[in-house]
Amino acid sequence: MKKIILIISLFASILFLTNCSEKTTEAQFIPIRDEINLFSNKEKEELADLILNFKKKYGSEIAILIIETTKNKSIEEYSLEYFEKWKIGREFYNDGLLILLAIDDKKVRIEVGYGLEKIIKDEIAARIIKEKMIPRFKNGEFFPAIKIAVEDLIKFIENNSDLIGDQEGINSRWDKIKNHIKK
Repeated sequence: MKKIILIISLFASILFLTNCSEKTTEAQFIPIRDEINLFSNKEKEELADLILNFKKKYGSEIAILIIETTKNKSIEEYSLEYFEKWKIGREFYNDGLLILLAIDDKKVRIEVGYGLEKIIKDEIAARIIKEKMIPRFKNGEFFPAIKIAVEDLIKFIENNSDLIGDQEGINSRWDKIKNHIKK
């Protein structure tokens, strides 16, 4: 009897710890990391609300990183490292998106996870940067530039939400899961 109680207790503990770690991971998603305090708290809250409401509805994650400089790295390299380190987006869908602004370098990048690449193609990201962000940056309007970019990216994803996670490999993984369940 003691063995059964011990096994049940051990199993319950494992389930509890698994649930705790999932909640901790989700709670750790921080939509805005403004390392140079470019935005006011009110502006950060406004962007965070916009991003978190979108995340709640669609699951995809948008993160904003504002730094002084990428130092000796290219903006592409820096954004990819950050994207992977902070695991932006859901693992199965790989549907994260990062807006990186390096103020002193005068560089901006939109890094798109594979699960959103059919929606936010390179041309779309480049157009948002060129037409919506850079003109505002030149006028010192950093918050409006980032907010408009986030809103545009959200619209693209909302209008094509059926394509979230539609990437090479994801369907084959799903097929393997379905086939395994059928066996």
